[in-house]
Amino acid sequence: MRRAFGLLLIALCVLMAGCGLPVGISYTVSRRIVCADDPSQGIGDVYISFSGSRSFGTAKTNDDGTWTKSGLRGSVTIAPADADWVFEPGYRQVSGAEQNVSFAGVPSASNSLGFRQVVAGRNYALFLRADGTVYF
Repeated sequence: MRRAFGLLLIALCVLMAGCGLPVGISYTVSRRIVCADDPSQGIGDVYISFSGSRSFGTAKTNDDGTWTKSGLRGSVTIAPADADWVFEPGYRQVSGAEQNVSFAGVPSASNSLGFRQVVAGRNYALFLRADGTVYF
């Protein structure tokens, strides 16, 4: 009876994924953010967001524009954000290890509405005004 009860608890735990068991194999993504006008020039101090159903977090580029993020699981949207730059592409979707997740930056200029930066993902959009106010 105890054994059956124990197996039932383990099965429930696995089904509900509430026991801290790792779901899927973790992976690492990396690469570089560069200036679109001069790809040899990396862009430092850019924050990169990682969001997905099984992973989230941030990373920051080094002075040469390189970055790495480990421990990701499942499908993840990667989006760089900086008030002084607009990035192409605006975001990338990955679902496994990649070493070539690159972005190119173009210096941003305020538009007629006063937004300096727009960052969008699959389910969100953030707008940064020149005065530092963020809208979503």
